[in-house]
Amino acid sequence: MRAMHGFSWCASIPSLPANPFTMSSPDPEATIAARLGGPWAISWQGFAITAPLAVLILMVASASLTDTLTWSFIGLIAVAVGGSGTYVMHRTLFRNRALHPVPLHRVIIWSLIASGLYVGTAVVLGVWWGVLAPDAIPIQFIPLYVVTVSWGLLLTLVMDSQWRFRRQREALVQQAVQQQLAGVQGLQFLRDVRDSVRREVHEHILESNQPLIERIDALVASGESDVGALADELRASAESTVRPLSHELERRARQSHRLPGLLTALGNIVRYQPFRPVAVSVVYAITTTPTEVSDFGMTIGLGALLATVAFIFSIMSALNAAMTHWPDAHARIFIAGLVLLQLPTVLLSPLRTQLTGERITASDLLVSITFGTFIVLATSAFGSWNRSRRQMLADFRREVDVDTISTMARSHVLSEATMDAALVLHGTVQSQLYACAMSIETAARRGDLVEVNRSLVHARALLEYPEASGLEIGHVTLSEAVTAQVKQWRGLLEVLVEIDPRCDAVACTDATHVAHVIEEAIANAFHHGTADRVMIRVEAGESTLVVTVKDDGRGPTRGLAGLGSRLFAKFDAQWSLKGLEGGQGAVLKVEVPMARESSA
Repeated sequence: MRAMHGFSWCASIPSLPANPFTMSSPDPEATIAARLGGPWAISWQGFAITAPLAVLILMVASASLTDTLTWSFIGLIAVAVGGSGTYVMHRTLFRNRALHPVPLHRVIIWSLIASGLYVGTAVVLGVWWGVLAPDAIPIQFIPLYVVTVSWGLLLTLVMDSQWRFRRQREALVQQAVQQQLAGVQGLQFLRDVRDSVRREVHEHILESNQPLIERIDALVASGESDVGALADELRASAESTVRPLSHELERRARQSHRLPGLLTALGNIVRYQPFRPVAVSVVYAITTTPTEVSDFGMTIGLGALLATVAFIFSIMSALNAAMTHWPDAHARIFIAGLVLLQLPTVLLSPLRTQLTGERITASDLLVSITFGTFIVLATSAFGSWNRSRRQMLADFRREVDVDTISTMARSHVLSEATMDAALVLHGTVQSQLYACAMSIETAARRGDLVEVNRSLVHARALLEYPEASGLEIGHVTLSEAVTAQVKQWRGLLEVLVEIDPRCDAVACTDATHVAHVIEEAIANAFHHGTADRVMIRVEAGESTLVVTVKDDGRGPTRGLAGLGSRLFAKFDAQWSLKGLEGGQGAVLKVEVPMARESSA
């Protein structure tokens, strides 16, 4: 009986595989441009935070209950318009932002457009329904537009920074996990987890395809040549059983890596970040100058503005000094500062009512306090990011215990095992079932019963033991590994391979990585691009193996990142996919880093 094995074939001591989601994450010290254009450039979490605030802020200046209801309805429509545009960008220009950050100019342009959709819709509907005077538009909505644009960019940076911190923290756990798994018990633990996943895959596919296996056994025993319907069933099995299971395993693997929640992000700001008086003052000046000048005139309005800015600077500077002097009381001082900074809004509201004649309602105060608190929190999330991150990581390193490491070790290894199984099913098993179906049809037309039986037996083995479909354990050269993968596509499409002779000196791990990159490339060209011919070239660089795959299919299609993208990320590979001129074919280029022993 063939040995049952999965994705790792090298005869070397097992260790905890690199987390694919950590490997694929951008540099934690990435530029502002990369952060603004990264995975948080558009997110449902950000929309969930923004939408209610966007409706609430339009209700602030309502003069009556009727106007409040009208503005709330206008806010819902404006949010829907802006959200619809955001969803379109999520599906088009921003769809691959998690893998390839969107250029900064595109992010800024879209922020201006999205804010314009929201504010413009509110202005048009407000004037149309008679709750907004045209002469009030510059005073009320130009500041709102500026705040909306700034809000979106600030929120993206806040969420991105917390996301990166979480990944750095996971990297610390992985270091501890690798040490724990270095011993004999760790190796047994790895084997137990992977065997558990293989058994589950084996049982699922065997149960789903038992009738098909019985039909194959009957055909092999009888020697019948009418196998056309069976070939179609093999294709159907590849699509209806193997493919869904591979995606289910991939989904389960991703569940082990949750992004931090908003409450965690807010807690880190309160515990570790200083106040930012300059940023708060700039936002305050932009948003309130038109209103202050309109209500009190140029002299008094600007005087009130300068007095408020001076108050902000003095209070925040004093609080920052206190938090530096008493770091253990940082959170308490920060919260006290939030309350203190809102006192002028509450205490001076009667004076504003007396001077302007406009009654300030409790809802007005609530919205003003909420908005002011957000500005303080958002701006405090920046400044000394690196210092605070190092401190948080140092605290975490001291606090993590053996039980936590053991729990997360199982989570990481189980995630890796399920991801490996998903990739094998998605590539090797599904592709070989297609190859068997075509081989059966071709041999049946020739009347070659020997070849029909050989293909039937192979198909049965795939359905009964899907985990045994990869390379055998042992040291293989890159040429041997690639040849083994290309051979399974015989009869499906023409594959031409050119390998740099220097590549055969690379390590076994690198050889199998390249082989599976090639397998995924051919599978995508065949299944998604309907290619008939694929040309592959593998070259050895200084520290990478460069794989170039060119096909004659229909070219790249729009869509979200799939298992293939995560396979490349698992190997820490850089890749690009471009269509050829005329829309006929595509060129995939993948740079796979070599192990140290290979590149030495």
